[in-house]
Amino acid sequence: MAVDSMILRNWIGLFLMGAINNLPYVVINSAASTIASEYGQTNFVGLVFGANVAAAFVVKSLNTFFLLKVPYAIRIVINGLLMLGGLLGIAFSSSFGMALACIVVAGSSAAFGENVLLGYLSKFPGKLVNAYASGTGMAGLLGAGLFIIFGCVVQNTTKAEDKQDQLKELDRYAFLLTMPVVLIYWMAQYNIGVISRYAFLLTMPVVLIYWVSFFFIVKAPHKHRAERIQRIEKSSVPYKPLVASGSENNIQYPTLLKPDEEADFHYRSSSEHPEDDTTGDGAGHSVTGHQYITSVPVLLPPETRPQRYWRCFKLVIWHSINLSLVYLFEYVARACASKVEAKSAYNVGCPEFYAALQFCYQAGVFASRSSVQIIQIRRVEVLTLLQLVNMVVWLLDVHFKVIPEYLLPAYMIYVGLLGGASYVNIFYLLLHDGKYPDEDREICINIAGLFVTLGITSATGLETALFETILKED
Repeated sequence: MAVDSMILRNWIGLFLMGAINNLPYVVINSAASTIASEYGQTNFVGLVFGANVAAAFVVKSLNTFFLLKVPYAIRIVINGLLMLGGLLGIAFSSSFGMALACIVVAGSSAAFGENVLLGYLSKFPGKLVNAYASGTGMAGLLGAGLFIIFGCVVQNTTKAEDKQDQLKELDRYAFLLTMPVVLIYWMAQYNIGVISRYAFLLTMPVVLIYWVSFFFIVKAPHKHRAERIQRIEKSSVPYKPLVASGSENNIQYPTLLKPDEEADFHYRSSSEHPEDDTTGDGAGHSVTGHQYITSVPVLLPPETRPQRYWRCFKLVIWHSINLSLVYLFEYVARACASKVEAKSAYNVGCPEFYAALQFCYQAGVFASRSSVQIIQIRRVEVLTLLQLVNMVVWLLDVHFKVIPEYLLPAYMIYVGLLGGASYVNIFYLLLHDGKYPDEDREICINIAGLFVTLGITSATGLETALFETILKED
């Protein structure tokens, strides 16, 4: 009963942290078309997506290669501060350039927090990745839904005659009202009272929930595993001792030390010096006539840090490439949603067409990211190929506009389903598959996280190039 209670507690805490970590990011993506439009930059929707991930590779690399030994608590607190700063800046930006700069800050918090939390999951049973992934999917629904709701409110209540002013008010309200969620992010760790005064202080309840979830709801497993890993890393030679046996030509080579074993040496069998044997006949046989092998200890150099990272890189490269490609394909398809209909169809109505399609995408992501406890998919390359087909279809529809408007929401849900399924199943495998040593899972996860950013960044470049060239007039 106590175990079930702890699992539920951790599931809730990780769900909250996943949702809060990704909420500002998805609000920005849902508002991408509107942000570009309010500054008269309708052909630069891709730059909004790009700014959202511009610093992602840098902050994820920083975490992967330099900050893994920094306490998780410190990294979570810093991440919440980045959220606050980015959201405030976006809400009060006076130019497209300033808005992009603030989006970089907010986006970097989502990227940094993603790698930190995925690494943190290495301390838990593999299936708890479903809690975090489901939370990130819920963030998508909340962010897109929030933007739709406030878009409808602003369009129905504002007295501004200029549409640009209406769009600016929409963005400001959306980002200011997202900020309380940052307090929830921190409340996962600190049980601090909610102080609400002025827009900036209103952000704190969300950040507090984020902190409270980390410090008071989520409880990591016993320290035994972490201590065992540290013991292995400090070992002068992380190799397993082998017992020599067999004929005199049988050479035993070292194997990697298992997580629960300790050794300073491994042994290589040898019969090169039978004269050293005082109990045999000097010819490689014992006095009883049985063959023997003498064991000579050989000290091997320890695995260096670059060697360890390279070994982990080779372990995760296949899944990482698939993750990167899926993100590339789906982000290009998402950007196409801003151009698949005539310009008159956008920035009008309730819900606004582009925001509605983004909501559909997030619904698909949420459903598939919550599915890993029901079904696991190992052949993730199939998802990658299907998403490639989707990207091509959406690009063609930008130009030819042959898909009926009423089918586009369902099709965007399908794009989200494939993207979410790829994400959750790949990270489930990284956390659960015995192929990945326990002591290396955090490094493997962080490396895969870098490929997520690579895919999104590549998509930004591709969609911007297409929208500024062959699809510019569509």
